[in-house]
Amino acid sequence: MNAGVIPKDSWIQDSVEGGGRILGEVCHFVDTLLFLIGAPVLTVQAACIQTDDATKVNRDSVAITLTYGNGSVGTILYHALGSVDYPKEMVEIAADGQSCP
Repeated sequence: MNAGVIPKDSWIQDSVEGGGRILGEVCHFVDTLLFLIGAPVLTVQAACIQTDDATKVNRDSVAITLTYGNGSVGTILYHALGSVDYPKEMVEIAADGQSCP
């Protein structure tokens, strides 16, 4: 997800009012993967992408890997660092020798 930048002073960035982008937006992608995969999540690993740019919020960009009870692995790369010319959302699925971009 090429989410784009939301300024630090936005209500979305407030941990109390908006909860931050990961809590407020990424949860929908976790739900989508759960629907597509159809098995319970067993493990979650996540790491925020860091930047030295003081105008950016480090917690806006995260790489998440989820493993599921049926052996599937889902990865969410949600970031605010990409080009506005690149698509905002993209899903890729690979299973049983087939790929769906």
